[in-house]
Amino acid sequence: MKVFISVLLAVACCVSSVSAQQGLSVCGNTTAQQMEHMLPRVRTYQQQALTSERNEVQYIPIFFHLTADAAGEGRHKDRFVLDQLCDMNEAYAPMDFRFYLKPHTTYGLIDRSINSNSVYSGQTNEFLMNSRRNQNALNVYVVNQVFDDPNILGFNNSDRDWVVARKDQINGNGNGTLAHEAGHFFALPHTFLGYEGNPFDGVNDPTWPVAPVVSPGGPLTERADGSNCQSAADEICDTPEDYNFGLVNNGCNLYTGAALDPLSNPVDPMENNFMGYFIGCSNYQFTPGQVSVVLADRASNDRNYLDNTFTPASEEISVPNDLLISPIGGATQEFYDEVLLQWQSVPGATYYLIEFDISTLFATTTNFQSVIVPATTTSLLYTTLQSNRNYYWRVRPFNEYVTCAPAKTSSFRTPVTSSVKSIEGLNAWNIYPNPVSPDDKAYVAIQANNGFTTSLSIVNPAGSLVYEQNGINLNAGDTTLEISTEGLANGVYFVVLSTEKGRAVRKLTVMK
Repeated sequence: MKVFISVLLAVACCVSSVSAQQGLSVCGNTTAQQMEHMLPRVRTYQQQALTSERNEVQYIPIFFHLTADAAGEGRHKDRFVLDQLCDMNEAYAPMDFRFYLKPHTTYGLIDRSINSNSVYSGQTNEFLMNSRRNQNALNVYVVNQVFDDPNILGFNNSDRDWVVARKDQINGNGNGTLAHEAGHFFALPHTFLGYEGNPFDGVNDPTWPVAPVVSPGGPLTERADGSNCQSAADEICDTPEDYNFGLVNNGCNLYTGAALDPLSNPVDPMENNFMGYFIGCSNYQFTPGQVSVVLADRASNDRNYLDNTFTPASEEISVPNDLLISPIGGATQEFYDEVLLQWQSVPGATYYLIEFDISTLFATTTNFQSVIVPATTTSLLYTTLQSNRNYYWRVRPFNEYVTCAPAKTSSFRTPVTSSVKSIEGLNAWNIYPNPVSPDDKAYVAIQANNGFTTSLSIVNPAGSLVYEQNGINLNAGDTTLEISTEGLANGVYFVVLSTEKGRAVRKLTVMK
């Protein structure tokens, strides 16, 4: 298993040279684990030469599990999964890999079903994790703490063939954590294999500044001239010598630590390699040799479960500036417990992420809510908002592959007025668009607690019936009815829902 550990001032990690470093992130995957699970694959792929190289794009299914504690609290936000997928596709572009969200037949596009402290904090409940696994995807479990240790950022479980990542590492900010983990998933060792527990920095190294012939972990130390690259460290010849210098270096700056290789030659590590430890690089990369290993691992029989015939819906999604229809511009709504959000359909989108909050930060308060709906839905009726509050809401179109499109944001205010529920079983209802053109159709969004039969009519201000539907059977949940305004003159009308035990009325404005 591959483990990221964030080293803090008071934490001693295996050796004093590591504990002397502060605020760095290291990978706790042992040399022995990498030698057992990764090096044999690297050697096999090297023997295959370049037969694994491919030119066509390969779509790689990925499935995220957003876990929570036993009370269902603490689950990570959907938008960070979309952001992270953008980062992953950028990182793996040299392989012509395109990761896409692979829905589970039971748990949907993103799994939110795990409410368990033994997964959210400890990952000891592997039975539960395995029961939620998407059998045809790379599974990523997003947790609060890894192994109940606040310093561990994530790991690749080679035995279970899944990845676990701390939720603050799934954010799309280019930190490289998930790309690094996926590198292990696809058989890549660390560039500094053998120096995991003891970076060569002179603190506990009696041969300083000349590195030992054999690393503390057992593999040969790679020479600066590459003469032993096929048998030393990660055994990938175009990843330069690195004795875990990233752990002792200042960020992503060029290494100037004066270490020498076993032949007393100056070393020159690749600071921005995804499989190293240099932090804060803006341009992390894989080498061509690493790309060949990843491609070969993807092509192996062990990865057949990732095979698919996926075709993306779109290569890009263009979001119109006027995406949001209503409510916008801070407009005060008629009722605080019946607010209808409406937006335009966007070509290429197969889903919409809707978020709203009383804060423009969208996540800092207990009022935050989010939901993912299919592209067939372009409106949502909310009945749980507070009265007399300013709300901000936004919509982000995306599909399984294209997740980088921006959201559009607007605001509204709820009044102190509550809607009157005069029909038994009716929870909320609204009409959109409103106003409506006589050339367009109007829709009635109805939310019912239980099923009932109703009639729907439109009455003009004089009380004359101008439209009617009878015998409408509504089921519990959300229903949308279509009504015709054809031939209606400009003006205000009344839409009426009627049952044997009550009626409910809403205004509808027809305007050319």
